[in-house]
Amino acid sequence: MKSTNSISKLVGFHLKKLRIQRGLTAFQLAKQAGIKSEQQLYRYERGINRIGIDELISSLQVLDIDIGEFFELITKESLVENELTDIDKEKQYLDTQIIITSSSHAN
Repeated sequence: MKSTNSISKLVGFHLKKLRIQRGLTAFQLAKQAGIKSEQQLYRYERGINRIGIDELISSLQVLDIDIGEFFELITKESLVENELTDIDKEKQYLDTQIIITSSSHAN
């Protein structure tokens, strides 16, 4: 299970990604979503502060995405990242095995 901090970072990262895709500045999104300040939005986006559900829903409404779609997007991207991490670990293992095998045949 992910820690609250890593979930906050994940939510913030995807919020920022959507904001940029929609062509909004942090100031514009903060103002339209009713977030206290641009700096507060930056703290949410970096996962420094945890965004409240009301502010998240308001932000997603401005960004024209349903909260269910938002979390589905996060889940899909997290699964892909996990698969890539697993593939990278397998590649490192195989690279090590190739080196070991090559070394033993060289002797």
